[in-house]
Amino acid sequence: MKNQITISDIAKRAEVSKTTISRFLNGNYTHMSEKTREKISEIVKDLDYRPSKQAQGLKNKKSWLIGLLVADIENLYTAYIIKYIQDELFNSGYQLVIMNSDNSEEKEKLSIQELIDQNVEGIILQPVSSELESFQLIEKLGVKTILIDRKLKGSTWPSVESDNENATGGLVEYLWKKGYQRVVFVTQEIGQLSVRQERFNGAKIAADKRNLDFYCLELGEGGRHDLSEYVKKLDFSLRTVFIGSNGNALRDIILILNQEGLKFPEICGVSGYDDWFWAELITPQVSNIRQNPEQLGKKAVQNLLELIDGKEVWSKTVIKSIFIERQSL
Repeated sequence: MKNQITISDIAKRAEVSKTTISRFLNGNYTHMSEKTREKISEIVKDLDYRPSKQAQGLKNKKSWLIGLLVADIENLYTAYIIKYIQDELFNSGYQLVIMNSDNSEEKEKLSIQELIDQNVEGIILQPVSSELESFQLIEKLGVKTILIDRKLKGSTWPSVESDNENATGGLVEYLWKKGYQRVVFVTQEIGQLSVRQERFNGAKIAADKRNLDFYCLELGEGGRHDLSEYVKKLDFSLRTVFIGSNGNALRDIILILNQEGLKFPEICGVSGYDDWFWAELITPQVSNIRQNPEQLGKKAVQNLLELIDGKEVWSKTVIKSIFIERQSL
């Protein structure tokens, strides 16, 4: 087995002190000649030396860990965000610790405690709770935090989020121009969740502005059954369009319409959020709002690393979504 290389080995070959090697590895080149730097660099490369981040962390009090707490790791949109966060961190020297609250405030609290116990230097947070009080431990310890995808009442933490209200309002305006008379907005229970509130508000305000008939169907424990019962009783004499507030709601709309034999766009229109791959695979292809998880994830990382470095960032960064028009309207 190959012997582990130590800074003592490098110091002997470079004929300098271990302190000089330590300063070099930590990027401190003060009072170090260019010749010495080049010599040490060549030896480190020749020996294929990799400094231990744990050992470095003990000395400079850095853990090189970033925490990511998401609300629902099974959500495909969340999976995309995780991927792009990992991509952005790849060459930063930091490692990502991923926790999933599973849409549970209790699990969220436990996950936060776990991240704190691991001494993370910063947290990217997609909160389930809408109250800042649930995150007092982070505030108390002063852990650098970026909110992603969602807001938190009373928080001063910077956020990176989609333009939910504007994008949904723009969709309803487009539907009015297409001649639709009724908007059925399908969502999980809105509650205090900022994303759902913003999308509902955007749709409702735009519908009221154009005097469209508007109905919000919140799917509770009955889920698809509630949607099915509503669809069965609906009078389609008004030109109707269904909007799914997220990918799961959009999927449920399509499943129920197919189950009831209601073809779209012939009998009604269908649109909504999250341009998942299946939107292009089914017939007719689904028109929907595409968020930008790549920009959300990358910007969240960039802002968090700047905070860790003691720099200031914008209090709110809004990433625009785009509307993809296909054949479902």
